[in-house]
Amino acid sequence: HILREEHGTTAVALRLANIERSHDKQQKDQLICDMYRNIIGLSRRPGDKTNWFCLPVDGSLAQEEGRSIKNLLQARICTNSMCNLFEIRKERYTSIRKAAVSTGVVKAHGNKGRQTRVQEHDPRMPPIRKHFEELLKLGE
Repeated sequence: HILREEHGTTAVALRLANIERSHDKQQKDQLICDMYRNIIGLSRRPGDKTNWFCLPVDGSLAQEEGRSIKNLLQARICTNSMCNLFEIRKERYTSIRKAAVSTGVVKAHGNKGRQTRVQEHDPRMPPIRKHFEELLKLGE
């Protein structure tokens, strides 16, 4: 197996660490969506229903050491392995796959972009503050 070799494990771990560090949940989902859209064009054997994803690798360290990463670039992983690597559940993968097939853009998660409280620099803030100060004076 390709991941039993030290430089294979290192290359995959570096790539996954970079993804975790630099991507939020929606960007990570979009990356998986793009990976899914890339495998749609790959040829399958007749009757094979397994999706084979390219192994996410960062070969910069191996390249600096002069090692070949050709095996890693040609390696493929199944859907279950991809879900395990990216630490996502089947349900989340299913919604990503549906987005890949329909629009190619994943939905925003939860309350993304919503702000429930009025910010200090908002022009509505001074009248609100004045109103509550007057209410405090009435209560005294």
